[in-house]
Amino acid sequence: MKPSKSQIDQFLTHQRIAVAGYSHNPKKFGHVVFSTLTKKGYDMEAVNPKGGRVNGSGKEIFTHVDQLPDDVNALVVITKKDQSFKIVQDARKKGIAHIWVQQMSAGPELKALAAEDPGIITGQCILMYAKPSGIHKFHHFLSGLFGLLPR
Repeated sequence: MKPSKSQIDQFLTHQRIAVAGYSHNPKKFGHVVFSTLTKKGYDMEAVNPKGGRVNGSGKEIFTHVDQLPDDVNALVVITKKDQSFKIVQDARKKGIAHIWVQQMSAGPELKALAAEDPGIITGQCILMYAKPSGIHKFHHFLSGLFGLLPR
């Protein structure tokens, strides 16, 4: 189910966002999303079961969403489909209200949950909506031109 423009706008009001699926590899999308949103002014937190420190900033990488600071109320999930549902469940238990499951990261069970829960966005690329630039801005433009943007 395609999210509404209102759902997307609500998610993007959060300036503090965590990424579950952060990677140290700059070619992996979890790293790209984290660094791109950081450059766009968002205060980012990273989650990866291996832990460690974020490349370049020395920020701690949390090993589980339940370790995130309590003021983090938005989460982007960029993990394999078989991991995403559990991460979303754990985020909900933690009290995280707004969850964006990156396209290609949601399996059928998670898509069904998102259809019932307006706080969960699936099937969209966050970089197309969070102050888009470059190819994502062009993709956003084309999607609008062809009437494919959420309403």
